[in-house]
Amino acid sequence: ETHGNDRALRRRHHLARTIDGKLQQRAPSGECIGPIPQLLDRAQHGRASLFMVLQAAFALCVGWFGRSADVTVATAVSGRDHRLLDDLVGNFADDVLLRVRLDRAADMDELIDQVRRVALAAFAHPDTPNPRLKRCLLQDAACPLFQATLILERGTLAPGATTGSAPTVTDIPTGALRAKHDLEFGLTERYDDAGMPGGVDGVFLYPTALFDPDTAEAFVGRFTAVVRALAAGYRGPLTALPALR
Repeated sequence: ETHGNDRALRRRHHLARTIDGKLQQRAPSGECIGPIPQLLDRAQHGRASLFMVLQAAFALCVGWFGRSADVTVATAVSGRDHRLLDDLVGNFADDVLLRVRLDRAADMDELIDQVRRVALAAFAHPDTPNPRLKRCLLQDAACPLFQATLILERGTLAPGATTGSAPTVTDIPTGALRAKHDLEFGLTERYDDAGMPGGVDGVFLYPTALFDPDTAEAFVGRFTAVVRALAAGYRGPLTALPALR
């Protein structure tokens, strides 16, 4: 019997990496990935944040797809933690790495607690440069420290919810999508007209040289199923999670 993640392993990394990418938007069903109120309740139960719960689900899916119990995922920080940068125009964003160990004997509460502790430690040292990490970890310079990243952003209110002359943002298509990493998940918190939390939407960017559309949809589907299981209160063993069986 073959595993569902075999499809993700059919294509080998090219020696000359290409960055052509493609988007897989939202959940395959077209609905939101998960309900925010229930996810916040779950986070509060584990003294965690919404981001930590979603990052736990992401790390679990990355490990399942890559058949690895040692997963390093990343997220982005603004890089504006000094007041002297407040008036400067530019992109100061940087990556923060989170290393998660997927213990087969652990349950979901233990995984969320591990991600909480790892995230707090990582965000306490956001300025540690990746070259220094490579030296400390004896990492091969040609081997990246991570190839999976998840970013959670707070979305704007629904149309009509703002008052006054609020600034607007317009997307300008560039004609090309570039995937810097193997897995790039961008999540957004959505709110209704009254400012009440609704659901989490997501966009998955993947390199076309590594994944085909069916594999990308399968990954988003697994991730969505894990997030919804967490929202529904699943606290059992990682190995018994129906979404990954």
